[in-house]
Parts: sequence; structure tokens; C-alpha cells
Amino acid sequence: MRLSLDIMSVDRASEEPMHRQIYGALRRFILDGQIPQNTLLPSTRSLAEDLKVGRNTVIAAYDQLLAEGFIEARAGSGTWVAPIQQNRPLASLRAGLAAPQKLSRRGQTIVNGPQPPRNAGVINFHPGVPETASFPFTIWSSLLVRNARSRDESLLGYLSFAGHPGLRQAIASTIGLSRGISCTADQVIIVTGAQAALDLVSRVLMDEGDHVWMEEPGYLGAKSAFLASGARLAPLKVDRRGWHLADPELPPPRLIYVTPSCQWPFGTIMRIEERLQLLDIAERNGAWIVEDDL
Repeated sequence: MRLSLDIMSVDRASEEPMHRQIYGALRRFILDGQIPQNTLLPSTRSLAEDLKVGRNTVIAAYDQLLAEGFIEARAGSGTWVAPIQQNRPLASLRAGLAAPQKLSRRGQTIVNGPQPPRNAGVINFHPGVPETASFPFTIWSSLLVRNARSRDESLLGYLSFAGHPGLRQAIASTIGLSRGISCTADQVIIVTGAQAALDLVSRVLMDEGDHVWMEEPGYLGAKSAFLASGARLAPLKVDRRGWHLADPELPPPRLIYVTPSCQWPFGTIMRIEERLQLLDIAERNGAWIVEDDL
């Protein structure tokens, strides 16, 4: 069966690329049954002429449909609509694809958690909102260009899952000088941000059902990460006087999350006696301490 696609058109004023418009229209026609199975599609050249677009635009649309199994190329005879789900009406298949899917319990926990507001262009006191007025964008851009020109394969390859060795070495050296932390590059792991780090920590250092001491009040992003990993949170109360580490209601912890350098939201700094007490608690319980240095 040969097909005429007079029903198709492209909107040149749309922000959606034309090859995506063609792909979307053909996919929709196939799923709705408007283009039956085993139908011969127009050649890329003829469809490009009909739509007044470049041939490569149509080729890109066909390639995507081919990759997803909606069409198939038959040697010597052109491109055909594939026999998809012959024992099931294609209209019902499309309805099934469009049906909303439920999130997991962990996903619901993350989505339903409170999210701090973001107000661009005004002073923010929420974590994760950087100050940009004094950021050295010119120097940053120059460094990016210089490294991009190096054509070093290590920039694009997966030579180390923990991150680029040079960056890890630079971080190890910097925190040794600025924070007095003695570590090597092998102990540094590069992540995309604090939330990714918290997610990784919660998956690697604890099991579902383990108790986590979570600062109260504290960082909502950390709370979401621990809950999503199945932790049972125990509130470690904090006020302007410090951390209530001797609270008898706290269960034995598997992990303790603290922001001792500048507690959020109070801005309190953990005293040395509190730090030593925290280390003692962790040692007695075989617990991990996650220090979020905001």
C-alpha cells in the first residue's frame, strides 16, 4: 500500500525542530491507525519536496522512527510501517503509552517534600542559591577555553569513575591548605552537586530502615535524600546554643548528618567539645558522620 501524506505539514514558526515535528506527526498517525501497518512510506526525497524542507530533515525523522521500531527499511523496496502489536489495536497502545505512571514510594517522598522558594535577582538565604555578582566569569571562561583546546582524551573519556584525576588532586591539595584536611586524590570523589553527594552517601553507607540523626531544623535536601533511601530519621535538635547530642530519645545511629562549620539555618558553629562528643558517639555506635560543609 502506497501512502500520500497530504495531511502533514510543518510549522516554521514553532520552536520545535522540524525533524521532531515530522517524527511526532508520523508516530501519532501510526499509533492512531491513520497510517496502517505494512504501509509504504514516501521516500525521504519526495516527502522533503512535499513539505518544502531539506532531505536531511526527513532522514533525521525517519531515523528516529526506525530506532524506536515504528518503521523498518526493507532492502530494495523502501521504508514501511512496521507490524507493531498485531494482536492489540494501535489506538489502545497509544493510550497505554500516554497513561500516567505512578512513582515509587521513594519517588513520592521526594516529590511531596517541601521545596524552598527560589527568587531570582533578590537576596536569598536558602542553600544552593549562589551569589553571582562577584563570580570571576572572565577568568572562568578563559580557563574553560584553555582546557578545551588541550584535546586531552582524559577530558572526555571514562578513565576514572571517581572524576578527573587532575581535578581530584587539585581539590585534595586545596582542602589540605584551606581546611587542614589530610587526604589524597584517591579519597576524593567528584559529583554533580551536594544533592548527588547526599544521594550517593545514603545508598552506600546505610541500609533501608537504619536510623539517621538529622539536624532539626536542618537542610531539606538532605532529609529528602535520606528518606528516599529508606532511612528512619531521628531529629537531632539544634538551637543557637548548639547540638543536643545527649538527647536520651535519640536511637543508636547508623549515620549522623551535621553542618558544623555553619549550621543551617542558625549559622551556629560547632564547639570543639561538641565535635569530640560527636566523634565518640560515632565510634561507640559504628556510625558514619556526614559533614555537609555549607
